Amino acid sequence: MEKLVLDKDTKELLKDISSLFGVKEDIIKDVWEYTLITWLLKLSDSNANLKRIKIPYIGSVGLRFLGEKIGDEKIDADYDAFLALNENFKDVLKTIKNNGSEELTQLIQQKIKRLASQI
Repeated sequence: MEKLVLDKDTKELLKDISSLFGVKEDIIKDVWEYTLITWLLKLSDSNANLKRIKIPYIGSVGLRFLGEKIGDEKIDADYDAFLALNENFKDVLKTIKNNGSEELTQLIQQKIKRLASQI
């Protein structure tokens, strides 16, 4: 998909996920692109002024359409964005903030053990 450009950090994330799960980067990228396309379809499918999409584990993003600006040979849409964090995500962040990286280390260790048991 040529319209979706990956920045350096995203490319690195795809590489890390690929390495961790032993799945080709292209497959990980395809899953993310499909997810993005699904969100774009949902956002474009409604005439509502405020549209929301859910991001697994994190929460939801709302976009409020403010209007269009006609510029040099193109029309730009203007939006306000809102983020509502999932309560569980906030709790995990708070625990990490209060306990340092210990909680995050435990979470990573649990995931590695689960992955290792599947091999």
